[in-house]
Amino acid sequence: RNEEAAEWHRHGSDWREVFRRAEEERANLGPAAIFLPHGLAPEAVREVADQLEGRSEVSRAYLVRRQVTILPDRPCYVLGVVRRIPWYRYDSFHRAQAFIERLAREVQFDAPLRLVVLPPSRLNATMAKMSRVRGSEIFARKA
Repeated sequence: RNEEAAEWHRHGSDWREVFRRAEEERANLGPAAIFLPHGLAPEAVREVADQLEGRSEVSRAYLVRRQVTILPDRPCYVLGVVRRIPWYRYDSFHRAQAFIERLAREVQFDAPLRLVVLPPSRLNATMAKMSRVRGSEIFARKA
């Protein structure tokens, strides 16, 4: 019995390490990240876009799937949001962080979702990569 318990304990430890590495991989949205089409049903995408519609601070949004190698059967979706900030309002890291935290609490999605605030310029590498993915732009506020 002790040997069987030890074996189960080893399996549990192995899985914890796999999940830790998977989370670490998914958290990295830097230059090496590869973004793919989200592959979601139009209804699911529309639900997310509808939730962003009522948020005046959202200018555009892109939804992609990050390519992952650890636990690839568990997709990693990334929602990149471009904030609309009036020219007269000072912006700061803290405001951007509060904005992302509000979105994380309030946007409903059926799978784990990474949120990132994107600058309005396509010169930003992450913004450029996300915007080039076919079907990634799911919301654009009309001026």
